[in-house]
Amino acid sequence: MTTRYALIGAHLEQGDADTVEGVTLFTAGPVIISAAPFDDSKGLASRQTIDSVAMLRGRLLNCQTFVAIRYGASVSSGDEAMPKCRPFIDRWHELLVRHRGKVEMTMKAVAGEGSLRPDRREFISGAGYLRDLQRLRSERALPVAFESAVESAFSPLTEEIRHVDRQDLSREFAFLIPRDKLEDAFELARTLKEEFPSVPFLFSGPWPLEEFARLEAEGIAAGTGGC
Repeated sequence: MTTRYALIGAHLEQGDADTVEGVTLFTAGPVIISAAPFDDSKGLASRQTIDSVAMLRGRLLNCQTFVAIRYGASVSSGDEAMPKCRPFIDRWHELLVRHRGKVEMTMKAVAGEGSLRPDRREFISGAGYLRDLQRLRSERALPVAFESAVESAFSPLTEEIRHVDRQDLSREFAFLIPRDKLEDAFELARTLKEEFPSVPFLFSGPWPLEEFARLEAEGIAAGTGGC
């Protein structure tokens, strides 16, 4: 059996990860890289490997915040990990210092139901099709009042709120929340469900730093391509 290691995340201190059984640690300058050993003959795509990495990721997050490395990056040793991580190390270290004690929470919200595009066969002109396309997209868009309520509710708990708009017109909000404020965050989400029963959304977490650790460069950083 040839052992390889699936990279999991970057940690600020050794003690943030060395108590989790089954995790291998590599030193990369001022940060520590966690990794999960797996049987190379089974590969990263095997259910066993995916489940094992997910379990270890959750246990690591219970210890302390870390920067998530997108699933799919693997190495054979610490020597191989270092050049892959080097372009991101300084950025990871800065994020881990600044956001220590915080976790990401996400809210994916969807508005109306049904198709986003009208049937072209029902129109005799392009202008008519475009008008109906705009109408459908407007009906599916999230209510402005809901977006404002999310910003207003969570602003006192987080220093920054980010959002990503999807092609299906759903919007995913990301929040950085102090660990000791997580119950407050869930209570805010429950209140929003009561105030906006027509807007389905999923509030989930905690997660490691992902959306708040995105880099413009391609590589193994959270949110970018794998190795």
